[in-house]
Amino acid sequence: MDGCSFQLMGGWKLSIGGEDCTGSVPGGRARLLLAYLALAYGEHPGRRQIAFAFWPDSSEKQALSNLRKHPTTLAVSGPCPNMSFRRII
Repeated sequence: MDGCSFQLMGGWKLSIGGEDCTGSVPGGRARLLLAYLALAYGEHPGRRQIAFAFWPDSSEKQALSNLRKHPTTLAVSGPCPNMSFRRII
């Protein structure tokens, strides 16, 4: 992620191109998902792996449905217009 930096310890922060974009990403699981994807960069975790990591008590269908909702949330309010979360997931 060229030009992006994440702070995950001691509070969640995101900057892109030196600009603080922390407030641009909705809280909760959307931020956790973005952090998870950043930490897994280059590893290409599968959709099912991600879905069950975030919703372990849900059925497969529900977990995958929940996962589909979050990239849309990130794309709409996300910090970097050139970043495609749909492609990642």
